[in-house]
Amino acid sequence: ILTSNVSTLQTLSGSIVAGFRRDFANPPLNNWRYMYNGFGDPIGAINSYVDLVWNPTIVLDGATAGVYAGGTSGSAPFPISGWAMLSRIGGHAANTFKDGGATPYNSYTRWTIAAYTTQASGVFAIVNSSFDSTPATCGNWFNLRIYTNTTLLRSQDVHRTNKKLNFDTALGFLPINLTIYVAVSGGDDGNGCDHFYWDFSIWRFSASNALALAFSNPLSAARIYSGIQATFAGYRRSFRSATNAKEGWLYLWNGKGPVGNPANYVNLIWDNVQEYSGTGSSTFPNANSNLSYGQLSPTGGHTGPSGSTDAARSGGIDRYVIAGFVVQYANSYQITNSFFTATGASTCNTNNIALIIYVNGVVKLSTSVAHSATTYFNMALGYLVAGDVIYVATGPVVTDGCNAFVWDYVIRETYAGWGIHDAIAGADYGTTPGPQTGYLL
Repeated sequence: ILTSNVSTLQTLSGSIVAGFRRDFANPPLNNWRYMYNGFGDPIGAINSYVDLVWNPTIVLDGATAGVYAGGTSGSAPFPISGWAMLSRIGGHAANTFKDGGATPYNSYTRWTIAAYTTQASGVFAIVNSSFDSTPATCGNWFNLRIYTNTTLLRSQDVHRTNKKLNFDTALGFLPINLTIYVAVSGGDDGNGCDHFYWDFSIWRFSASNALALAFSNPLSAARIYSGIQATFAGYRRSFRSATNAKEGWLYLWNGKGPVGNPANYVNLIWDNVQEYSGTGSSTFPNANSNLSYGQLSPTGGHTGPSGSTDAARSGGIDRYVIAGFVVQYANSYQITNSFFTATGASTCNTNNIALIIYVNGVVKLSTSVAHSATTYFNMALGYLVAGDVIYVATGPVVTDGCNAFVWDYVIRETYAGWGIHDAIAGADYGTTPGPQTGYLL
């Protein structure tokens, strides 16, 4: 739902139907449940969710004693649920897969979940929301997700450096007895110190008033009405195996010719463990591939070899690894929250690593990064249409020695001057936030 401020939402014949802090009680009130994904399945598999139980003795972050946790007595961590807790003012993220191969946690990230089930059909939105990581004193980031039943509407990271997030979100038309899940995890870096404060309200609007909110939206009213969210795609957040790849993402290399011509791009192959390479092997250099050491991993990767100085491996072409994102909706786009660090020592390779951004075959940025240095590549991409592809490519300058890198970036739709996130837009992710913009919620 696109609007200039929260009060606009609240004056269009909407009414609050649920509030996290307003309704928090033992036993749960007003169709609320407090849960975690407990039976060894990932978040989104709602049949695996288990109710947390009331523990009257735990005090979390200065709240009054009493939280929902994995046990009725004693202190966290509890078997299976680990540190998952919800208090009157916030909670604690559960254990992530990095908290270890202990049997109770298996290999899945646990999520702390607040769930509300609708009591009437209508158009719904989350408003008056806030997420504050101020209580967290260590660790790197949280991930917050919003689902309607099994449909993921929002997935957003909250870095410690930003502390606060507004997550107001259009949920679209929902029938009676459909459940809205707001879930928090400790990201992928463990659950250490993952206390948080939060609050949010759920509002219901008539269909006619929800559609009226489209008056200043360049997209179709149908898109608002259905609750489809604005593109907000992050490389690290979205990185998945080939069989579970997030919609729109491509992992490529220029296997058929020079970089810059999409006809020359071929898919990287998943190694069935953690990364993409030229052959699907995690042994480098890849035998029988001109990509050699080239790879993309959850946090970065390594370029391929040089065409000029290593023709034997490269086949005479500079080989790039390329992350692509296919645009799904016509709008203006930008890259924000970006960084690129060439992690190899400058004593190993005195030459730079090339970084090029394309839309289709058009260069938007071409630069190079010295070893042991960091650059940022936030930029406006202009107005794009469905089917356009944003490519971020990196390759060798002279040689590929020590050409390992780490990176991250976010691709987002841009609505200049609009949106209830204007005050914090661009600050939802950590380093070097992009320009303040509004966006479809």
